[in-house]
Amino acid sequence: MMSGDEEGTSRVLAALDAVESLGNTKAEIKKKCEEIYIECVNELIEQKFIKPRLLTRQIYENAIQKEQVNSVIQGIAAEINRYDINCDFILSGFDSKKRPFILTLTAPDGTVTDMTSTGFAAIGSGFAYAQSRLLFLAHKREDDLDKAMYDVFDAKASAEMSPTVGTDSDSVIVYLGKQGEIKVKIVEEHISELIERVWFDKAALSPYETRSDDQPEQPPKKWKQMLRKYAADLLGGEP
Repeated sequence: MMSGDEEGTSRVLAALDAVESLGNTKAEIKKKCEEIYIECVNELIEQKFIKPRLLTRQIYENAIQKEQVNSVIQGIAAEINRYDINCDFILSGFDSKKRPFILTLTAPDGTVTDMTSTGFAAIGSGFAYAQSRLLFLAHKREDDLDKAMYDVFDAKASAEMSPTVGTDSDSVIVYLGKQGEIKVKIVEEHISELIERVWFDKAALSPYETRSDDQPEQPPKKWKQMLRKYAADLLGGEP
């Protein structure tokens, strides 16, 4: 997942995508991601602040290290210090030993934070709403898939309290198949609609409010069994 300005996100995403492998272990992945991110930051700094002054990076660095720095170089340094690439990423998947991980890669310097133990992460303008909601729901990394699907939707709906967060969303499940292969599954529309109906019925609608015709239908009584079966069929287990 990514969030931020197009200029920064497109550059970092392209650089990450161009690498054949980010590494085999979580530590290697963290290190490589930080290296790629800072390289992109430096490229943009050169293009925006150094090259327009007809300077090279080496000339600028030599000048900024002198005891007496002239006003032009000081001005460039001040602009660079204020610059924020404004792009964040969430990277999730499995390492070479098929152990899951969740990492956040955040501006301004691409620092990687390991969120694996926490079990969830959020970025973007609505991240505080989403994270607060997941904490309120006592969401844990050990939760079953059906509960995780509901909690994530609930958190996304909470994030929409931010005026810059849209209502559209996609749900994707990354998991290990029966033979240990990594699989990616886009959640079907009817399952997403079922979760939305449950959320609206249980969380969004005040008990003092009367349901109107333009609001989602109430979920079926066996909605939990339906979600559990979907999760069990997907993961190859028992509902």
